[in-house]
Amino acid sequence: MAKKIVYNGHSYRACVDKDNTGVCDVCERESKDVTNKVCQSNFVGRKGVKRCGEKRCSKAKWVPTRSLIRDTYYLIEKLPSDIDAVIGVPRSGMLPASVVATTLHLPLYTLRDSELVSVGSGKRFNLADAGIRHAVVIDDTVNRGREMDRVNSLQCLPNYTTACVYVTPSAKTKVDIFSKPLPNPHYLEWNFFNSGFVTSTAFDIDGILCPDVKSSNDDDGAKYMQHLTDAPVRYAIRNNTANVLVTARLGKYRDATEEWLGINGINYDKLVMGPWNNNRDRKADKEVLNYKVDAYQSSECKLFVESNDCLAPKRSTSDSIFRKNRRAKRVIPKLVAT
Repeated sequence: MAKKIVYNGHSYRACVDKDNTGVCDVCERESKDVTNKVCQSNFVGRKGVKRCGEKRCSKAKWVPTRSLIRDTYYLIEKLPSDIDAVIGVPRSGMLPASVVATTLHLPLYTLRDSELVSVGSGKRFNLADAGIRHAVVIDDTVNRGREMDRVNSLQCLPNYTTACVYVTPSAKTKVDIFSKPLPNPHYLEWNFFNSGFVTSTAFDIDGILCPDVKSSNDDDGAKYMQHLTDAPVRYAIRNNTANVLVTARLGKYRDATEEWLGINGINYDKLVMGPWNNNRDRKADKEVLNYKVDAYQSSECKLFVESNDCLAPKRSTSDSIFRKNRRAKRVIPKLVAT
């Protein structure tokens, strides 16, 4: 039985069978001198978790999808040689599971309603009917291990090995094999845009939700309007609602922008458009950065996802930059200035 307590600025999960030794919910720091105080604070998107205040705890890691694929290949090297089937834990676990199944030329299955389902045919099996002798059940991450606990309770999996690409240090015992440890806090590219984090995040549009306009089409006229209408989606926010979208697009393109967002099912509460009259004024203005920062600071957001490196300040009294991959280059966490 674990209890959540706070000691010396850290929120701990203290286990009664470990002499009150605890692990910080965020930075995984351990302590043997935990006192019985109830945590009253929250970390972004998680109830009952307190940011510990350590330097390493104030910086989250951004994990791009390409890293997930790369680290899945490291996982393959650790799998038993007699594996004859791959089972992906829906939904994010299907990403590494498909890589493993394709690389090792093995059948791919998933779990649906506590049953085994073939990804190819959709037919439901148990392991005996499918002729599977030793399966590997794969998830992308194991954070607290609740999903793996559920997997372990399923009766349709009599002979299997559990695996994941990333595991938090405190959950290593929840999985048989993993590729790499991944301490909290962290953000995962493949599910960030439909996670609970988006409700406290501000997003740029061009370069994040859709590609940047090509310079040859940035004519503040027909070509630009065509881009606003036909731009493909890069990241979609559909399962949750973004707090605010902050864009340097001119205000006269609000109707076209709102129409594109609606057609593509992107949910948001507020849309902040540029104050300039035309494209020439915007390009001449050296305060585009300040415009975006002001919109961000006036919001209740804790994060800002921005595509332009030049617009992402490298140092500020109230903002800190997390480097990201090329598709979504920066995450700016909004911190309280001290």
